[in-house]
Amino acid sequence: MLKNLRRFLVVGEKEIFRELAEILVLAEEANSLLFHIIVENYKGKALAEAMLTIRMLEKKSDDIAFKVGEDITGGAVNIGTHCPTC
Repeated sequence: MLKNLRRFLVVGEKEIFRELAEILVLAEEANSLLFHIIVENYKGKALAEAMLTIRMLEKKSDDIAFKVGEDITGGAVNIGTHCPTC
């Protein structure tokens, strides 16, 4: 099914999906780090460094999400033009 979907996507749409996948990877990394903070009971410098890393991952994710929003509103996605039977 994904192969069929890929045939209908234009370059801008493929880039948006790639960026959304990158956001998911960043979220998974941040969640994993948060899990370790809780389970291993980080304290002091280790906690501060881990929290800084999470903030940096969130910032990177926010930047990507902002770009995706700009791409969508800027016309990178052609809504309704890919239905071969419409």
